[in-house]
Amino acid sequence: MWKRITSGYKTNDCLITIGTGKIVNEEGVGLKSNHAYGVLEILEEAGIRLMLVKNPWGNFRWNGKWSTDDTINWTEDFKRKFHYNDLKVHDNGIFWIELESVARYFDFMDINWNPAVLIYRKSVFDMWKAADMVSDDVNLSKNPQYVLDFTSEQASESSLSWIIISKMHSNSVIDEDDGDEVSLINTTLVLGLYGVACL
Repeated sequence: MWKRITSGYKTNDCLITIGTGKIVNEEGVGLKSNHAYGVLEILEEAGIRLMLVKNPWGNFRWNGKWSTDDTINWTEDFKRKFHYNDLKVHDNGIFWIELESVARYFDFMDINWNPAVLIYRKSVFDMWKAADMVSDDVNLSKNPQYVLDFTSEQASESSLSWIIISKMHSNSVIDEDDGDEVSLINTTLVLGLYGVACL
């Protein structure tokens, strides 16, 4: 995985975010619970795999291994290569963290790939209104449905397909100036990313 994301990052083909779950000691660890972080850089030096991560709040940063408070791992050579002194000046929410610590303290990593690198891709857009939906918690068969049919080019081989399903909500508000109804589109809510083995 490391080689793949490093390659994608260096060619600007992927955007990476990571997120925490419940952090028991936020102040001690330097990470917020249930919080998303952006990955700004990925580097490997002398077998050590590091990520430069940003807390979008612009403050409150990692206190563990390879943090600016770490007095054990930072050699003068590493400080120079990883611009340690620039980070040490003040807490701007940016910090280096080793991949092993990411695996320990973060619950998920989202990798958004440039669609241009995908050999095969298909996007389908459709919509239906809430008024068309049947309200039934037990049986959804009368609501709009999709059927996905995958066919491998060679029957003897299996392949992996990724399906991203998103949902957009349309809301409206009343304009305070003239009383007109204004329609708004909220941020897309991603329902799930599913891997499907095509046999």
